[in-house]
Amino acid sequence: MKIARKYLPAIALLLASTIGTAYAVTTLFTQTFPAIPATSPVVTSNCVTLTPNVSSVVSGSSGSVVFDCSGTMPFGTTPAVNVASPTAITPQFTLPSGYMSIAAVGLNIRDCTNSQGVLTSGSPFSTVAGAFNYCALYQNAPSAGLATFTVTWSQ
Repeated sequence: MKIARKYLPAIALLLASTIGTAYAVTTLFTQTFPAIPATSPVVTSNCVTLTPNVSSVVSGSSGSVVFDCSGTMPFGTTPAVNVASPTAITPQFTLPSGYMSIAAVGLNIRDCTNSQGVLTSGSPFSTVAGAFNYCALYQNAPSAGLATFTVTWSQ
């Protein structure tokens, strides 16, 4: 069967529109997800296990203990937390028997005076850029001493 030349343009147009319609039906649109760069965390820890500025407490006594990340270095050389820019972070903790409160304190502080703020578990803590250590107040220290506990931070 031979197709007359006069029908070729109409057939070509019909084929092009059919192919175009089939393409449009199968591909409606495309979307591109952009790359997202990584940034450094605003708040970082300098250690996992903190170092107290005292080696023991007297049973039944009251006072304060400062904690930093000095480890085997002289106390006060490595802060517990570094803060790159002002931010709000939320601590989660449960104080064991004997501890009354914990606070963020500036570097070179040896007691809980001049704290940057008492920490409340589950409540946001606003901090400025810089670094801080922890200070814990205790009262009527148990005969076994002050127990270990953990602070977990989130943003």
